[in-house]
Amino acid sequence: MQMSATLQLMPAGGSFQIEEATIAGIHQAIREGRTSCRDIVQAYVDRARAYNGICTRLVTADDAPVSPAPGTVRAKLPLQFPMETAAADVLPDFGQYKSRPIGYGRMQATTSDPTVPQQYGMVAGIPNAGQVNALEVLNIRGERSVTCKGKFDAPPGQPLPAGAPAVCEEFRKQPDAIETAAAMDARYGRKPDLKAMPLYCVPRGATKPPSSRSHPLTRTRRIIASRRRTSVR
Repeated sequence: MQMSATLQLMPAGGSFQIEEATIAGIHQAIREGRTSCRDIVQAYVDRARAYNGICTRLVTADDAPVSPAPGTVRAKLPLQFPMETAAADVLPDFGQYKSRPIGYGRMQATTSDPTVPQQYGMVAGIPNAGQVNALEVLNIRGERSVTCKGKFDAPPGQPLPAGAPAVCEEFRKQPDAIETAAAMDARYGRKPDLKAMPLYCVPRGATKPPSSRSHPLTRTRRIIASRRRTSVR
């Protein structure tokens, strides 16, 4: 999956480049109407969709291909595992190995969701894969929970499909990234109080929530999540 390295946001007749944008630059673009909080978050989701993917292939005894296996959904698209495998002789001195049986790579259903396979066992990197297999989950409605996935995570007010676990009724009340950003736009528009909210709509790495639960944007934390939980405050 390929995507241009430059994403252009062009609401209100303007443009704003998200790559290498500073906090001040994001805030200025919002105040000038060249972008919005929702567009900022959407740009990061688009980049995740473009660059997050599988960068490893299975190591097998004979480099035989495996069947196509779409993985879990990330950024609204299922991960696509490669069918090609690497022979075990990529290992140094493999012919001299005389120990326990090798745990060759294999595709196997995950315990949490048997309908979704995952790579298990030995894998090898794919040279020049053009992908980074680093994203764990995005807080996007429909793909942020194994139990309440897809239509089981419908927005409040929409009926849940038959068979939806009871917990999904409460789970779906949690705001997702795009919805929260849109709500911030509706509330603050082009005039956020940056003195009170210095990190307004700034995707950033975060290992803990804002220190004050009364902070006006505390509820927006975990808007976007990765292995090092990225948030928008």
